[in-house]
Amino acid sequence: MRPEDPVFDMGSPADPRPLSPSVLRKLLDRLGEKAAVPHVFPHRFRHTFAITYLRNQGDLFTLQSLLGHSDLAMVRRYARVAQADCAEVHRRASPVDNWRL
Repeated sequence: MRPEDPVFDMGSPADPRPLSPSVLRKLLDRLGEKAAVPHVFPHRFRHTFAITYLRNQGDLFTLQSLLGHSDLAMVRRYARVAQADCAEVHRRASPVDNWRL
């Protein structure tokens, strides 16, 4: 398999066709409508993966590599979202913050 080979083929084994971005978008639109989930688009999966990866203690450098970013600028945006989540969870769960004195 070459890097430029499609990951998914549409059609039949006798007539395989690569899954193009426009076909993927249409497929996700239909699935989102059927599931009554608004704003379903390919980048949302990428964003969700990145945030979940960091929430599960993944590191920034590995995430940068997985996403194919040349620098950490975009990855830092995801890190800020994950860090804000951590701060909120800490406020809710901290025994000191929840003392009723």
